[in-house]
Amino acid sequence: MVLERAPVNEIPALVAFDSVMVRTSKLAIAMSGVWVYRHGFEFNVVVRRRDPADRGRFWESAAPLHGDRHEHEKLEIDVEYHRFGPESPAAGDVVIDTAPTVTRGPGGGTRYGLNILLYAAPLPATSDVTIAVTWPAFAVPRTQTRLPGAILRNAVARVIELWPPALAE
Repeated sequence: MVLERAPVNEIPALVAFDSVMVRTSKLAIAMSGVWVYRHGFEFNVVVRRRDPADRGRFWESAAPLHGDRHEHEKLEIDVEYHRFGPESPAAGDVVIDTAPTVTRGPGGGTRYGLNILLYAAPLPATSDVTIAVTWPAFAVPRTQTRLPGAILRNAVARVIELWPPALAE
């Protein structure tokens, strides 16, 4: 089952996971907080900047929130499931496992930053999760962090189902 948004009939299990992915003298991008559902997970991408000047360029290139007017400069957030190590075809090789469906939830911000809530499904069956960001408008090359898939899969046992999914709508 792949839902395109976080289910409304479940109370997610919180996983403590925070990672500063990019930190420059003017900009920081971090992943802060993961909420696990039975078939997917939400995570928050936090962007902070030191100088609120050039607000238009900042918001216009924050594509996950504001369309694709400036496609070549936009903030990109990628979610990939990878297998590492002995279960890969050759030990240590990286193999793309499953391509998750990623949708954005509510988000917002101020002149100093923004928050982007994303939902990815399904949960990785056996692999880890790579979250990668790229932001050409601010000279941020592809930078990634790895979230152990086992943490997500173990948290599923703590998800509380409120009522059957058919009644959730």
